[in-house]
Amino acid sequence: MKVKLRNRGFEATQWFRHGDHLQVRPLTSQLLTNTSICPICHRLMKKHGVLQGRFGATRICPGNWIIVGEGDEPTSYTPEAYEYRFEPLNPTT
Repeated sequence: MKVKLRNRGFEATQWFRHGDHLQVRPLTSQLLTNTSICPICHRLMKKHGVLQGRFGATRICPGNWIIVGEGDEPTSYTPEAYEYRFEPLNPTT
């Protein structure tokens, strides 16, 4: 889906599971157990991913949006932040 921010177009993908976006890698850590819970979305950590960007690694919760901006730099947004900042480039009527 194409979306815009301040009249600029970006590519947006909502991430739910591994394989939804090529730049998201599985979250792996020796500290995680099969019952580790995310403090942000309260889902199992094994269902999360990691997005590597220019500012380092970012945890991706299921349902987050990944926006690929200028220079193919990916950024993650919660559904609430995405709805607040972006709107469809070509809204359907």
